Amino acid sequence: MLRRVPLRLARRKHGQTAWSPNNTSSGAAPTNGITAQEALQIAYRPMPPANTVEYEEDFGPNMMIHREFVSSRHRTRMASDISALAYSDVELARARQQLAGVMNRERRGALVGSGGEAGDRVLFNSDVDETTREVKSARFLFNEQRMRFCDRFQTFFRERIERRAAGGAGEDDHPYFSLMEACAVLHGCDTVDAREVYYRRFLGLDLDTLEAEEAAVRARATDAAEVGARLTRGRLVLEVALSRLLQLAVPAARGARRT
Repeated sequence: MLRRVPLRLARRKHGQTAWSPNNTSSGAAPTNGITAQEALQIAYRPMPPANTVEYEEDFGPNMMIHREFVSSRHRTRMASDISALAYSDVELARARQQLAGVMNRERRGALVGSGGEAGDRVLFNSDVDETTREVKSARFLFNEQRMRFCDRFQTFFRERIERRAAGGAGEDDHPYFSLMEACAVLHGCDTVDAREVYYRRFLGLDLDTLEAEEAAVRARATDAAEVGARLTRGRLVLEVALSRLLQLAVPAARGARRT
């Protein structure tokens, strides 16, 4: 009798008046009189809701429940609230990299968008076929500064383009034109960050990659200089050794002739 008093008080405290299942014929509730919510309270210890990831799946008479606790110290190290999606270090690193890529694209888009400088914005116009949705033409809408650069570019390469066209290689006009457009876009930028954005779009490069490649080239030049210095020293040593051998060989040859 005394054992039933705390159980009855607990059930009345949570608003329950009797041990009755939700559905005794099917579903997650078993036939012994325990509801699904009571099974959760009995089988799993309470966890802070803010740090707990929980979901359940109902397979008719069986039910699968998954709960995962993520500490606040581990959560603060994340770039965003992605603990509910990451179940391993590999997935966590992949999610961080994906979010960083999205953030970088938004940041680069803002630099050359409406919020950037006037010279950094380049309008783009394209004609699309209404039936096939195929892009028929695409062109930049340049300002006066970029148009002057295009004039200088065409004047500089006009002789070569005309010579190629006269030789029957008119298809080479398009690469020159694309190069002219890209150079004009880069020439008209007002800020270095916007120029880096267009470098990444046109060539897949950024300042960090260029600096790393420049450092690698400098390191290779240094290694080549060291190898050249070693070859020079080896050549000098070889020349000195040959001269000494010649000095020793001449008297020996003279003595052999006398004998």
